[in-house]
Amino acid sequence: MVTAHDANKSCRRERKRKMMVSYRKEKKLEECELKMAYRRLEMEIHALRASTHSALSWKDIALALEEEVKPSHVEYQSLKEKVKATSRLLRCMEQWVICNSTIAVRSPWEM
Repeated sequence: MVTAHDANKSCRRERKRKMMVSYRKEKKLEECELKMAYRRLEMEIHALRASTHSALSWKDIALALEEEVKPSHVEYQSLKEKVKATSRLLRCMEQWVICNSTIAVRSPWEM
């Protein structure tokens, strides 16, 4: 004969069993989600590492830019020297013109 106490106990056991089944399902789902997140992150790490190997380092870029700048610096120095030489020539020519030009001065009685 099944008493009320036995029925109540059986009901509690059934409820606890269902809760444990639900708990295990949740844990399995959580484990699956964590594994998927782990795989996704591993793939992301792999992709990031692969992209850094194919990218140029900052040292390589700096060397390339330095090589590109060298001709410009040489040209700049050359142009700077030409400007100095032209300025010296201009000053010399101005002095020559000043020294070799005469100012015609008329006296007031010659008019």
